[in-house]
Amino acid sequence: IVASDETQNLLRRDADIALRMYEPRQPQLVRRRIGDLPLAVYASPAYLARRGTPTRLADLLDHDVIGLDRADDLLQGFARAGLPVPREWFPIRCDDHVVGWQMVIAGAGIGFVQAPIAEAEPRVVRLPVEDVGFALPLWLAYHEDLKPSRRIRFVADRLAEGLARRIKTRKAK
Repeated sequence: IVASDETQNLLRRDADIALRMYEPRQPQLVRRRIGDLPLAVYASPAYLARRGTPTRLADLLDHDVIGLDRADDLLQGFARAGLPVPREWFPIRCDDHVVGWQMVIAGAGIGFVQAPIAEAEPRVVRLPVEDVGFALPLWLAYHEDLKPSRRIRFVADRLAEGLARRIKTRKAK
């Protein structure tokens, strides 16, 4: 198991199975869309005590939002919401989601976090910002040459079923 935000090359067999937050495009890959991981806005109580609690997406423009350094997901999300911001607007930028999440927990700023992860963390508060409409697509992929492997199919099927069930359960709450 390789837990990394770095994309492993399935064509070179750097990994057998990958979970991706984008649609794999290589034709040699068997791919399956599992669902969308909803993102919500979270901050630590310490941050909110210092800076106040935003209640609208536009209120975030007056806050320290932890952004992504190279990926455009948040920039595109803000633009779709009618709030285009440049990359430099984010006072802290990090492409490692675990590091960014730890910054939110530590009180460094506000973050867009996968709701299923954040809801299990007692050191943060979900902000009453309206539906932000940000989600991460979750895809499972493996090389087509591994399709005959019963072990690969078994693991891929169990991963897809379990993750899809978890996403649906979290959406219902």
